[in-house]
Amino acid sequence: MKDLNVIFYKFDKNNHTLIEKLICLWTHSEYYHVELLIDDLRIGILPDKNNILTIANFKPQNLKLFDILYFEITDEQYYDLWKFIKDNIGKKYDWTGIFLSQLFPLNIENPKRFFCSEFVCYCLTKINLIIPERSCQWYHPGALFELLARYKLNLIKKEN
Repeated sequence: MKDLNVIFYKFDKNNHTLIEKLICLWTHSEYYHVELLIDDLRIGILPDKNNILTIANFKPQNLKLFDILYFEITDEQYYDLWKFIKDNIGKKYDWTGIFLSQLFPLNIENPKRFFCSEFVCYCLTKINLIIPERSCQWYHPGALFELLARYKLNLIKKEN
């Protein structure tokens, strides 16, 4: 068995961007971003200067600004997940998709682009860890957290 964590970034009232604040206000959630955490690597796509799916070391400044959901996955799921990730490295942030899926009930998906929660949802779906109740593009970080919580996962509370 391998460890797979899903890390949810909490809104920080003292240090945030306009995009983070708008996401939390629009979604009525404390979470503005979500990524995978595998082998101390964070895998995700941020609406920042790079706007592409990346892999980087996880070096949090303050663990109180995160909630982490823990999964155990089989070796086969682990390898399938890494294949999906590698096949999608470099894909761009889906600005159009985030606005159309979150503001309007449109089901338009762009296979060349993702937004953060859409990517994580697809990853978990591709390895048969979850069965979403609707298309992955409908899930903002807070809604994805609620979906995963309904799967009765263990919330790891790490204190700094």
